[in-house]
Amino acid sequence: MLLASASPWRASGRALILASLATAMAALACPTSSAAQNAANHELWVGAIATEASWMVYSGGTSAPFGDLDGNGWRVRAHGGTGVYSFRGHQRQDDGSYAPLSYRDDVGFLDAMIGYHAQVGPLTAKFFAGATFTEHDVEGPADFTPEISGQTWGPKGQIELWLDPGGSTWASVNGSFTTLLDSYNLNARVGWRVLPNLSLGFETMLNNRVADEVDLAGAYASGGAFARYAWGTGEVSLSGGLTIDLDTDSTIVIDDPVSPYISATWLTKF
Repeated sequence: MLLASASPWRASGRALILASLATAMAALACPTSSAAQNAANHELWVGAIATEASWMVYSGGTSAPFGDLDGNGWRVRAHGGTGVYSFRGHQRQDDGSYAPLSYRDDVGFLDAMIGYHAQVGPLTAKFFAGATFTEHDVEGPADFTPEISGQTWGPKGQIELWLDPGGSTWASVNGSFTTLLDSYNLNARVGWRVLPNLSLGFETMLNNRVADEVDLAGAYASGGAFARYAWGTGEVSLSGGLTIDLDTDSTIVIDDPVSPYISATWLTKF
Protein backbone atom coordinates (compact mmCIF):
# COMPACT_ATOMS: atom_id res chain seq x y z
CA MET A 1 0.00 0.00 0.00
CA LEU A 2 1.09 3.55 -0.51
CA LEU A 3 3.24 8.15 2.29
CA ALA A 4 4.60 11.51 1.85
CA SER A 5 8.18 11.97 2.88
CA ALA A 6 10.11 15.21 3.04
CA SER A 7 9.60 15.66 -0.70
CA PRO A 8 5.99 14.44 -1.22
CA TRP A 9 5.72 15.42 -4.89
CA ARG A 10 9.24 14.78 -6.12
CA ALA A 11 8.75 11.21 -7.29
CA SER A 12 5.02 10.67 -7.23
CA GLY A 13 3.95 14.00 -8.67
CA ARG A 14 6.33 13.58 -11.58
CA ALA A 15 4.88 10.12 -12.33
CA LEU A 16 1.32 11.41 -12.29
CA ILE A 17 2.17 14.33 -14.57
CA LEU A 18 4.04 12.05 -16.98
CA ALA A 19 1.11 9.63 -17.09
CA SER A 20 -1.34 12.43 -17.87
CA LEU A 21 0.91 13.84 -20.58
CA ALA A 22 1.56 10.43 -22.09
CA THR A 23 -2.15 9.64 -22.15
CA ALA A 24 -3.03 12.97 -23.77
CA MET A 25 -0.28 12.63 -26.37
CA ALA A 26 -1.38 9.09 -27.20
CA ALA A 27 -4.98 10.22 -27.62
CA LEU A 28 -4.01 13.11 -29.88
CA ALA A 29 -1.51 11.13 -31.91
CA CYS A 30 -3.67 8.09 -32.59
CA PRO A 31 -5.53 8.48 -35.89
CA THR A 32 -9.24 7.81 -36.08
CA SER A 33 -10.49 5.53 -38.82
CA SER A 34 -13.51 6.65 -40.82
CA ALA A 35 -15.53 3.73 -39.46
CA ALA A 36 -14.95 4.88 -35.91
CA GLN A 37 -15.47 8.62 -36.28
CA ASN A 38 -18.82 8.39 -34.51
CA ALA A 39 -17.61 5.94 -31.82
CA ALA A 40 -15.34 6.34 -28.81
CA ASN A 41 -11.64 5.92 -29.58
CA HIS A 42 -10.19 6.98 -26.23
CA GLU A 43 -10.95 6.59 -22.55
CA LEU A 44 -9.53 8.48 -19.58
CA TRP A 45 -9.88 7.70 -15.90
CA VAL A 46 -8.96 9.10 -12.49
CA GLY A 47 -9.25 7.42 -9.14
CA ALA A 48 -8.18 7.28 -5.52
CA ILE A 49 -7.91 4.72 -2.74
CA ALA A 50 -7.22 5.25 0.96
CA THR A 51 -6.73 3.22 4.13
CA GLU A 52 -5.76 4.18 7.66
CA ALA A 53 -2.07 3.91 6.75
CA SER A 54 -1.98 4.89 3.09
CA TRP A 55 -3.48 6.75 0.17
CA MET A 56 -3.02 6.79 -3.58
CA VAL A 57 -4.35 8.83 -6.49
CA TYR A 58 -3.93 7.77 -10.10
CA SER A 59 -4.91 8.58 -13.66
CA GLY A 60 -4.49 7.04 -17.06
CA GLY A 61 -5.98 6.35 -20.44
CA THR A 62 -6.33 3.92 -23.32
CA SER A 63 -6.53 4.71 -27.03
CA ALA A 64 -7.65 2.59 -29.99
CA PRO A 65 -5.43 3.85 -32.84
CA PHE A 66 -7.13 1.98 -35.67
CA GLY A 67 -10.76 1.71 -34.62
CA ASP A 68 -13.12 2.16 -31.71
CA LEU A 69 -12.84 0.94 -28.12
CA ASP A 70 -15.57 -1.69 -28.49
CA GLY A 71 -14.06 -3.45 -31.52
CA ASN A 72 -11.18 -5.86 -31.87
CA GLY A 73 -7.84 -4.18 -32.37
CA TRP A 74 -4.68 -2.72 -30.92
CA ARG A 75 -4.56 -0.49 -27.85
CA VAL A 76 -2.11 2.04 -26.39
CA ARG A 77 -2.18 2.67 -22.64
CA ALA A 78 -0.49 4.92 -20.08
CA HIS A 79 -1.20 4.79 -16.35
CA GLY A 80 0.48 6.55 -13.43
CA GLY A 81 -0.06 7.51 -9.85
CA THR A 82 1.27 8.85 -6.60
CA GLY A 83 0.83 7.52 -3.10
CA VAL A 84 2.13 7.37 0.42
CA TYR A 85 2.49 4.38 2.76
CA SER A 86 3.13 4.39 6.49
CA PHE A 87 4.44 1.37 8.38
CA ARG A 88 4.18 1.11 12.14
CA GLY A 89 5.15 -2.03 13.98
CA HIS A 90 7.88 -3.81 15.90
CA GLN A 91 11.00 -5.64 14.77
CA ARG A 92 12.69 -8.49 16.64
CA GLN A 93 16.20 -7.75 17.89
CA ASP A 94 19.14 -10.13 18.25
CA ASP A 95 18.38 -10.62 21.95
CA GLY A 96 14.81 -11.71 21.19
CA SER A 97 13.12 -8.48 22.25
CA TYR A 98 11.00 -6.31 19.92
CA ALA A 99 11.79 -2.66 19.21
CA PRO A 100 9.39 -0.15 17.60
CA LEU A 101 9.82 0.35 13.86
CA SER A 102 8.15 3.00 11.71
CA TYR A 103 8.89 4.46 8.30
CA ARG A 104 7.11 6.12 5.39
CA ASP A 105 7.49 5.71 1.66
CA ASP A 106 6.66 8.33 -1.00
CA VAL A 107 5.89 6.35 -4.14
CA GLY A 108 5.44 7.22 -7.80
CA PHE A 109 4.78 4.88 -10.71
CA LEU A 110 4.19 5.02 -14.45
CA ASP A 111 3.09 2.22 -16.81
CA ALA A 112 3.45 2.43 -20.59
CA MET A 113 1.98 -0.49 -22.56
CA ILE A 114 0.56 -1.64 -25.85
CA GLY A 115 -2.08 -4.33 -26.13
CA TYR A 116 -4.87 -6.02 -28.02
CA HIS A 117 -8.64 -6.06 -27.42
CA ALA A 118 -10.57 -9.20 -28.43
CA GLN A 119 -14.31 -9.78 -28.21
CA VAL A 120 -15.37 -13.46 -28.09
CA GLY A 121 -19.11 -13.68 -27.60
CA PRO A 122 -19.96 -12.37 -24.12
CA LEU A 123 -16.26 -12.35 -23.12
CA THR A 124 -14.08 -9.27 -23.54
CA ALA A 125 -10.34 -9.99 -23.26
CA LYS A 126 -7.53 -7.44 -23.23
CA PHE A 127 -3.83 -8.28 -23.25
CA PHE A 128 -1.12 -5.68 -22.54
CA ALA A 129 2.68 -5.71 -22.44
CA GLY A 130 5.13 -2.93 -21.74
CA ALA A 131 7.18 -1.44 -18.92
CA THR A 132 6.57 -0.07 -15.44
CA PHE A 133 8.69 2.64 -13.81
CA THR A 134 8.72 3.29 -10.05
CA GLU A 135 10.45 5.57 -7.59
CA HIS A 136 10.48 5.10 -3.79
CA ASP A 137 11.62 7.84 -1.42
CA VAL A 138 11.80 6.17 2.01
CA GLU A 139 12.15 8.03 5.27
CA GLY A 140 12.83 6.04 8.45
CA PRO A 141 15.24 5.51 11.35
CA ALA A 142 18.94 6.14 10.79
CA ASP A 143 19.74 2.43 11.07
CA PHE A 144 16.88 1.38 8.78
CA THR A 145 17.95 0.28 5.30
CA PRO A 146 14.96 -0.15 2.93
CA GLU A 147 15.10 -3.02 0.47
CA ILE A 148 13.09 -0.99 -2.04
CA SER A 149 14.30 2.55 -2.75
CA GLY A 150 15.24 4.88 -5.57
CA GLN A 151 14.30 4.57 -9.22
CA THR A 152 13.82 1.28 -11.00
CA TRP A 153 11.88 -0.23 -13.89
CA GLY A 154 11.00 -3.57 -15.43
CA PRO A 155 8.81 -5.29 -18.02
CA LYS A 156 5.13 -5.77 -17.19
CA GLY A 157 2.29 -7.85 -18.56
CA GLN A 158 -1.42 -7.46 -17.88
CA ILE A 159 -4.63 -9.39 -18.67
CA GLU A 160 -8.19 -8.04 -18.27
CA LEU A 161 -11.26 -10.25 -18.65
CA TRP A 162 -14.89 -9.11 -18.60
CA LEU A 163 -17.78 -11.60 -18.87
CA ASP A 164 -21.22 -10.11 -19.55
CA PRO A 165 -23.82 -12.61 -20.80
CA GLY A 166 -26.36 -9.81 -21.11
CA GLY A 167 -28.51 -10.59 -18.09
CA SER A 168 -28.37 -9.14 -14.61
CA THR A 169 -25.01 -10.68 -13.65
CA TRP A 170 -21.50 -9.86 -14.85
CA ALA A 171 -17.95 -10.58 -13.67
CA SER A 172 -14.44 -9.24 -14.24
CA VAL A 173 -10.95 -10.53 -13.44
CA ASN A 174 -7.74 -8.53 -13.93
CA GLY A 175 -4.17 -9.66 -13.34
CA SER A 176 -0.70 -8.26 -13.87
CA PHE A 177 2.90 -9.32 -13.31
CA THR A 178 6.20 -7.44 -13.39
CA THR A 179 9.77 -8.56 -12.86
CA LEU A 180 10.18 -5.77 -10.29
CA LEU A 181 10.51 -8.00 -7.21
CA ASP A 182 8.59 -10.63 -9.20
CA SER A 183 5.38 -8.95 -8.04
CA TYR A 184 1.82 -9.60 -9.11
CA ASN A 185 -1.61 -8.04 -8.68
CA LEU A 186 -5.01 -9.73 -8.94
CA ASN A 187 -8.49 -8.28 -8.56
CA ALA A 188 -11.95 -9.63 -9.27
CA ARG A 189 -15.51 -8.33 -9.20
CA VAL A 190 -18.96 -9.92 -9.43
CA GLY A 191 -21.83 -7.50 -10.06
CA TRP A 192 -25.61 -7.56 -10.26
CA ARG A 193 -27.60 -4.98 -12.21
CA VAL A 194 -30.25 -3.79 -9.79
CA LEU A 195 -31.17 -1.08 -12.32
CA PRO A 196 -30.28 -0.81 -16.02
CA ASN A 197 -27.36 1.53 -15.23
CA LEU A 198 -26.61 0.61 -11.61
CA SER A 199 -24.71 -2.46 -10.44
CA LEU A 200 -23.96 -3.63 -6.91
CA GLY A 201 -21.52 -6.37 -6.06
CA PHE A 202 -18.46 -7.71 -4.30
CA GLU A 203 -14.76 -7.31 -5.00
CA THR A 204 -11.49 -8.85 -3.85
CA MET A 205 -7.87 -7.83 -4.45
CA LEU A 206 -4.44 -9.33 -3.82
CA ASN A 207 -1.18 -7.44 -4.21
CA ASN A 208 1.92 -9.42 -3.35
CA ARG A 209 5.68 -9.42 -3.73
CA VAL A 210 7.03 -12.93 -4.22
CA ALA A 211 10.75 -12.19 -4.47
CA ASP A 212 12.86 -14.01 -1.88
CA GLU A 213 14.29 -12.16 1.12
CA VAL A 214 12.32 -8.96 0.51
CA ASP A 215 10.23 -7.66 3.41
CA LEU A 216 8.07 -4.54 3.80
CA ALA A 217 7.37 -4.48 0.07
CA GLY A 218 3.72 -3.40 0.07
CA ALA A 219 1.87 -6.72 0.04
CA TYR A 220 -1.81 -6.69 0.98
CA ALA A 221 -5.16 -8.40 0.44
CA SER A 222 -8.57 -6.77 0.57
CA GLY A 223 -12.23 -7.46 0.03
CA GLY A 224 -15.45 -5.49 0.11
CA ALA A 225 -18.49 -4.26 -1.77
CA PHE A 226 -18.94 -1.77 -4.62
CA ALA A 227 -21.52 0.28 -6.48
CA ARG A 228 -21.03 1.06 -10.19
CA TYR A 229 -23.11 3.48 -12.25
CA ALA A 230 -22.47 3.28 -16.01
CA TRP A 231 -23.82 5.21 -18.98
CA GLY A 232 -23.00 5.30 -22.67
CA THR A 233 -19.82 7.36 -22.43
CA GLY A 234 -18.55 6.65 -18.95
CA GLU A 235 -18.94 5.26 -15.46
CA VAL A 236 -18.30 6.01 -11.80
CA SER A 237 -17.52 3.40 -9.16
CA LEU A 238 -17.37 3.54 -5.35
CA SER A 239 -16.18 0.71 -3.13
CA GLY A 240 -15.18 -0.03 0.44
CA GLY A 241 -14.22 -2.87 2.71
CA LEU A 242 -11.32 -4.24 4.73
CA THR A 243 -7.66 -4.58 3.78
CA ILE A 244 -5.06 -6.80 5.45
CA ASP A 245 -1.40 -5.80 5.36
CA LEU A 246 0.76 -8.83 4.56
CA ASP A 247 4.12 -7.13 5.22
CA THR A 248 5.07 -9.43 8.07
CA ASP A 249 7.37 -12.34 8.81
CA SER A 250 9.00 -14.01 11.81
CA THR A 251 10.96 -10.84 12.69
CA ILE A 252 8.36 -8.12 12.00
CA VAL A 253 5.00 -7.49 13.69
CA ILE A 254 2.55 -4.90 12.31
CA ASP A 255 0.64 -2.93 14.93
CA ASP A 256 -2.63 -2.69 12.97
CA PRO A 257 -2.60 -5.13 10.04
CA VAL A 258 -6.35 -4.81 9.34
CA SER A 259 -7.98 -1.51 8.40
CA PRO A 260 -10.93 -0.24 6.34
CA TYR A 261 -10.44 1.06 2.80
CA ILE A 262 -12.45 3.25 0.47
CA SER A 263 -11.92 3.87 -3.24
CA ALA A 264 -13.49 5.81 -6.09
CA THR A 265 -12.95 5.80 -9.87
CA TRP A 266 -14.37 7.94 -12.68
CA LEU A 267 -13.99 7.03 -16.38
CA THR A 268 -15.05 8.78 -19.57
CA LYS A 269 -14.94 7.78 -23.24
CA PHE A 270 -14.71 10.06 -26.25
